[in-house]
Amino acid sequence: MYKLMTKNINILQKSNNLSWNSDIDTLGTELSFDSLYDLAEGTIVSLYINNKEFIRTIVIKKSAGKFSYNYTCLDFSFYLKNEVIKQFNGVSASSAISSLLSEYGIKSKIVNIPSKIKKI
Repeated sequence: MYKLMTKNINILQKSNNLSWNSDIDTLGTELSFDSLYDLAEGTIVSLYINNKEFIRTIVIKKSAGKFSYNYTCLDFSFYLKNEVIKQFNGVSASSAISSLLSEYGIKSKIVNIPSKIKKI
């Protein structure tokens, strides 16, 4: 069971073309969908699967179609811009994420992601 939540409202019933993907190079996840709801850029949208939050995103791009709006949302890794440059070689993804977050003073508990970082 899926839910697409914003401001405690499930907007999935009036939304379609829901998709998400992640990129191992950026470790970020993108969520996109069309909806009859008019959401502002900067709105928080969460995707729930089986009543558990799967991803929390922020609307970064909105475009109006003839009958609906198209949204592109990114998870909060979007805010980890290139203010800090770090290179990792053969380090696990979870260690790399922890290291990046610590540069911003963000305390975190990262799940074990054993994939090794192989690109800058």
